[in-house]
Amino acid sequence: MASHHRSTGDRGAPEEAIDALSGFINTDTLLDLASRFSATYTDLALRSTEHFLVTPVTALPTGKEKGKFLSIDVGGTNLRVGLIELVGDLDDHVNGVHEEHDSDNVFAKVKRSHDRNWSIEEHLKMDNAEDLFAWIGDCIAEVLTEAIEASTAAPASETLFGDEILLGVTFSFPMA
Repeated sequence: MASHHRSTGDRGAPEEAIDALSGFINTDTLLDLASRFSATYTDLALRSTEHFLVTPVTALPTGKEKGKFLSIDVGGTNLRVGLIELVGDLDDHVNGVHEEHDSDNVFAKVKRSHDRNWSIEEHLKMDNAEDLFAWIGDCIAEVLTEAIEASTAAPASETLFGDEILLGVTFSFPMA
C-alpha cells in the first residue's frame, strides 16, 4: 500500500474550492456589485409594493437614551424578545469625578436580560394576522413572567418596570 504525502506547498480541496468561488472577486467587482444592489434597492423602494413594508420612523436614536425597555425583533424566521436597559451617555460625572468611557462601544450602553428566541412557524406567517400577533403576545408574556419570577424585590413588577413598560420593535428586513 503506497502512502501519499502532501508537500507543504500543496493546497487541500477546501482551499481550492474557496479559491474557485472567490478568486475572481476584487475591489472593482465588489464596488460594482454594491452599486448595482444600491440601484436595485432604490428602485424597489420607490416603486415596489411587494418588497418593502412602509414603516414611519419618527426619530432616530441619539445614543443618550436611558431606561428599561421590552425589546421585540420580528425577523423572517425568528422572533426575539428580551428586556434591555439603556444606560445613556457613558461620559458621566460621578461624585464630581468625570469618568471617561468608550462612547462608541454600544454594548457597554445596553444591559440585556431574559432574552428568548423562537422560530416563526410557516403557518403563523401565512395564516391570519390575529394568530401571529396572539402568538407574539404569548411569547412576550413568557419573557415577562420569567423576569417577574426571577426578581426577588417586592413588588416585583414595579421594581422591574416602574409604572409602564416601554416597547421597542424592530423588523429584520428592509423597510422604508
